[in-house]
Amino acid sequence: MNKESIEVPVWWARGDGVSYKRDCLSPDHPENTYNYIKNTLGLIPEDYGVLHPYTEKYKDYTHEQLMSRIIQLERYINGD
Repeated sequence: MNKESIEVPVWWARGDGVSYKRDCLSPDHPENTYNYIKNTLGLIPEDYGVLHPYTEKYKDYTHEQLMSRIIQLERYINGD
């Protein structure tokens, strides 16, 4: 079932009085906007125009730019 619109709280309260803006949380944090929609609401975030943070970050990269980034990260991981 796909709803036309959904409501996602902008802020997430950690439980000790500190609140964080969902979009500022790590892409892997379960309360990040994308993960909240996917895991808590059980919906497909892309159906509501919400892209995974990494997809959003790299969406305008060319193939060459992405390959360059992959090589850079692989060299970093391998200690080159």
